[in-house]
Amino acid sequence: MKKKGDICFTAKTPIKRKSSGPDKEPKRQSQSSTLLNFFSVSKRDSSDSVSCNSPIPTSSSAPSLNNNLTSFSPSPSRSPLSPIDNNINTSTQDSTTNKPFDANLPEISGKENPPSLVQNDQPAPTIPEISPQKRIPTYYLNNFLTVMNTVRDKDKHLFNTEEHQLLETFQNLPEHAQRLFIRLYNRKGPWFLISQISYSELPDNLDILIEILESERFVSRFCPADDISQLLPLLTRQQLVPVASAVSLPHQMKAAKKREDLEQLILQVPPGVMASQLQRGNGLNGRRDKILAAIGKSLGCSLSQGLIRIAEQASVIIQRLHRLFFLSNATDCTQMVLTDLNKTRYVPYQTHYNRLRESRMTSSEDEKMSQELMREEEWSVFESRESLISYEAAMEEANRLEQSFSSTEPQEFLASVEATAENLQLHSTLHVSKLDSTENFKKGTATHSQAFALRFTAGWIYARSLSHAVSQLESLKKYKDAVQHLRCLLNSPFCSGKRGHWWNRLALNLEHLSLHSEALEACTRALQEDGPLLSKAGRLTLERRVERLCKPPRKWKKPEHLLMISPNVKPSSTTQIRAASLSSATGRKSIFIGYSGNPSSVEDLALEYYKLKEEWDGVHCEGRVFSILFSFFFWDILFDSSVLHVFQTPYQDAPLDLDTEAFYLSRKTKIDTLLEVIAKESGDELGERLERVWAEHFGRECRGVDWEKYDVVQLKTLVSCLGGPVLSSVFDTFVRDYRHSRSGLPDLLLWKTLPSPQSKLVEVK
Repeated sequence: MKKKGDICFTAKTPIKRKSSGPDKEPKRQSQSSTLLNFFSVSKRDSSDSVSCNSPIPTSSSAPSLNNNLTSFSPSPSRSPLSPIDNNINTSTQDSTTNKPFDANLPEISGKENPPSLVQNDQPAPTIPEISPQKRIPTYYLNNFLTVMNTVRDKDKHLFNTEEHQLLETFQNLPEHAQRLFIRLYNRKGPWFLISQISYSELPDNLDILIEILESERFVSRFCPADDISQLLPLLTRQQLVPVASAVSLPHQMKAAKKREDLEQLILQVPPGVMASQLQRGNGLNGRRDKILAAIGKSLGCSLSQGLIRIAEQASVIIQRLHRLFFLSNATDCTQMVLTDLNKTRYVPYQTHYNRLRESRMTSSEDEKMSQELMREEEWSVFESRESLISYEAAMEEANRLEQSFSSTEPQEFLASVEATAENLQLHSTLHVSKLDSTENFKKGTATHSQAFALRFTAGWIYARSLSHAVSQLESLKKYKDAVQHLRCLLNSPFCSGKRGHWWNRLALNLEHLSLHSEALEACTRALQEDGPLLSKAGRLTLERRVERLCKPPRKWKKPEHLLMISPNVKPSSTTQIRAASLSSATGRKSIFIGYSGNPSSVEDLALEYYKLKEEWDGVHCEGRVFSILFSFFFWDILFDSSVLHVFQTPYQDAPLDLDTEAFYLSRKTKIDTLLEVIAKESGDELGERLERVWAEHFGRECRGVDWEKYDVVQLKTLVSCLGGPVLSSVFDTFVRDYRHSRSGLPDLLLWKTLPSPQSKLVEVK
């Protein structure tokens, strides 16, 4: 009988492999630093020369700000920078001396003033010169222009006329105004104190630049109807005290010890007044006016003249540009900056956008190529502006639903869940006829590009949000509601990789409701699904649930014809050891006294046991090692840019379809061939293959790879002990369902080289 303090280990039978000779770790090649080349502000009579590693369309030089501001006329657009042309050498030279201006910057020159800034024929104000000793960083502006021009070229159909005009206006702004806007956008806002805005590449007096940005609707000033709570982050705790004192009683001020207390006093709602009235209304017996006056006094400026923020429309458009360029929730160019600084290195694959650019150069001579180019240019992750707007709305709804998880009002959470379910049903109906419905998958009629593009639809976001909400409902023991929404999810074409999980949760919740016959029926229906809709892991879980449901005293007949995996799973051996426990408090991780006498977690204790008693080497990895090995062995397939549409940006660590069933279907021949080769290779051959990838691509960003976690010698020994057949079997599961297969593996991976190479997995309980 198991006693208190016993630890149970479930281990799979060791797998013996042919031994291989020792290998030495190769020397890592030193990584050369990438030099940042900055654009310089040039005089109007200077000539600009730009040289790039790949061709860039020629256009006129960028505009800049002139001292004599008299008119505002558009200038030619900038040439779009290629997303993968990261090593750009730029220089600005004086037309007379032919020397770069890097050391001594000239006077500011360039754009003229908008008509709205010139009144009564008075001389326009001038901009002070920038100190010649100041170096002008331009990486942030160049990166943004790359993002903007790339998106405008490949996704022009996603912007309306007004948005195109706003982007065109930005393109024609004085360069200093562009710099100021991007600087503000990259800062944490929303409000900025003008007196605290200072950058080396901008003049000390920013009034003219701010007026230009305001007149072109890129920034806005504070007005009395704006939200007061957004102003409080501008104030220090000491500055908050007089603001709170203006609207609070003395005993309330004495109790306010922290910043949060002061903010609560300022924003607290008097009895009978709605919070929205306080934040955006007028008057309220002078309370709001007092708060605004006190904030202005603490900041030492007029709120309407001393504060600016990014205009709402401009902010939405800029965020949309970043979303379309990076295809993520990124709202700035951090990834590009890290790449410029050589802090991050991506694989140099060819993007969909660059493929189109190259095709345009040759399409005029080849009619067939022109037709293919037209089809390619019609394809987009977002097929229409409406689909993009719906996607963004779904993201906002998902954020609201997630916030309602912690709400103290259950009705608010339940209402959000119902709204999400209704939206999912609506989008399922809209997409079922044109984007990979369940029947499309079964018949194999859906294209692979359509399959992974579903991730960027509103329906996918609603399905993912509702799936998270179901878990919350289950924790609240609202099983009936959970069953209803799980059925809604199973009737949708989205997130097909989670269908096994949904079927399993549906059966479990039906058991909680004592509906055992319906639970068995749900499992039976799930096991009848074919193709990629049900993963191996999901099928195994459901088969085991069927076996459990069919046990006596229930008299149901076990559906043997549906049990394809569980009958072939061999039972694992069990090892029990005893150790003194230092901590076993409920809800906390247990701590034991290890064999060395030091405190040890249960996993580390198990590693010590196997090392001392049975001479096994091992790591506590929970399958992470297999993710690393998969990326190494499938590197060339992962970054094969010949697969259409899966590389949309140069800042991806994996193809866009990796987490979907389309990954395998789009590369079936190459994957099956590689799996066969891996299964037949010896330990030495596997080690050489791994070492070659390590040497060629060390340090580059790749999904699942942690270059510092394990060294190459350790990994080579490990693959030799695992052997080709085991690796091939594991990788076969990964390629079919990467998202869900790389998690849930046993805690420990053990191996030994003597007397023969062998390995095993251990789950610690």
